[in-house]
Amino acid sequence: MTKVEFGVLSFLAVSFLTGLFVYNTKYKRIKPLNEFYDYSQDDSVYKNTVLSVEKKQSEISENFIASEDKLYDFSNWNFRTTKLKKNKLKIVNINSAGIKELTKIPGIGVKTAQKIIEFRNLNGKFKTIDDLIKVKGIGKIKLNKIKKYINLD
Repeated sequence: MTKVEFGVLSFLAVSFLTGLFVYNTKYKRIKPLNEFYDYSQDDSVYKNTVLSVEKKQSEISENFIASEDKLYDFSNWNFRTTKLKKNKLKIVNINSAGIKELTKIPGIGVKTAQKIIEFRNLNGKFKTIDDLIKVKGIGKIKLNKIKKYINLD
């Protein structure tokens, strides 16, 4: 065996033994992934998180228990015989009504009510209910729906 061969073999042997040593000291100590690791001993953030979660869970359960007392039993309620009171809407005079009165008409919001008042102030009183179609935001369909809630008196 020559000096070069001996040097190569000894380098390989030292490298192999170093690899075995590193493997045994570093990688053998890693726990398998399916094994549980208790972080509570090592990490204060873990402890604080667990405590805050447990506190929130107890608050939620206390609120839930308190709200259970307020539950009503509708299991024997007969919904078919229950009569709902219909909202009786007053007929609104579009020539004198303000925003509050106009917004009580189904389908008329604040902006449309403002537009009706602006149109009335610029052009005078409405002569017919059909004149409402000239107001921007009121079309034929909306006019037909609201006719029964308005008058011109």
